[in-house]
Amino acid sequence: MASDVFDSLKKFGLTPYEIKAYKSLLLYGPLTPMEAVNMAGIPQPRIYDVIRKLMDKGLIEMSPDRKKLYRAKEVQATLGRKIEEMSSDVDEISKEIAKTASGVREQTPYLWLIQSETKVRSEIRRLIDSTNDELILSLKTESLKAVRKNIVSAIERGVTVAMVVFPDTDEKVVSNFQGAFVKRRKGFASEVAISDRNNALIRIDNGSLSNNYAISVDEDEIIHITSYYFYHTIWGPSEFIIMRDDNYPMRVRTSWLACDIIAHNITPEKQLRAKVTGRYKGKSIKINGTICKSEVETGFRHSFYIQSKTKEYSVGGKSARIEDVAMEILEIVGESTT
Repeated sequence: MASDVFDSLKKFGLTPYEIKAYKSLLLYGPLTPMEAVNMAGIPQPRIYDVIRKLMDKGLIEMSPDRKKLYRAKEVQATLGRKIEEMSSDVDEISKEIAKTASGVREQTPYLWLIQSETKVRSEIRRLIDSTNDELILSLKTESLKAVRKNIVSAIERGVTVAMVVFPDTDEKVVSNFQGAFVKRRKGFASEVAISDRNNALIRIDNGSLSNNYAISVDEDEIIHITSYYFYHTIWGPSEFIIMRDDNYPMRVRTSWLACDIIAHNITPEKQLRAKVTGRYKGKSIKINGTICKSEVETGFRHSFYIQSKTKEYSVGGKSARIEDVAMEILEIVGESTT
């Protein structure tokens, strides 16, 4: 047991011989070099080199007497100080990375090529598991089965899931996803996953397993293009087979999905109570109010209107140009009857 404990000193950069010598001095010291050889089981020619390195690392010290004795310094003080120093170094490195990366990040979009079925599915799982508010998916049956538990977990923790399945997906598989918005497309299309409108994965499948790969991206404009490709090519031509029941709150980050949900929930007798977080005239804004209507002009805009106590605002997507508010997140909190 003791040996296992002292082996953890490898984390502090000690070699096996240094660990043996340091252990002997901690448990039995002070010792002469020859006593350390006998106690630690270190070859005699190596002992002075080992002792010198331990002294250089500040872990042991030598007596001033003629008969040279070596003793270990108090372990909590020496290793504790090293932990503090390493923690400080980590903080400084992190600050430097953040400072440098922020400048580089503005110029260099993150675009990653993922090859092999295993790695693609692993990335889809990671993307699903990291989602907080909104998950948009189109997946074939085998992919759905592989990440089913991840999708169900996302639904259970309150993520708004909007997904499209293809002709190869039967009702038994679909039944796993109650609590999501699920559509079925008549024909196949690309596999896509978009998380919180911040990360996206597009599966490139030309029918050849050897050329089956995916692209992962978190650059805003590419995600915007991907989202609207999904809307026009995959979501729009598909038909609902599961309409999520009215369990609130419901969080949405994509304007076309927000408008679709609003259109399916608002009636002359029922409106939606909601909170909008976004940008208004270049500044952050939070609006509490009632959503009274949505307006969609295909290929041009997806807008909805929220009435606060003092004003009615038109709300568009993150890159809204004609609406009052550029939406970052919509939270539908309940219903309001008129």
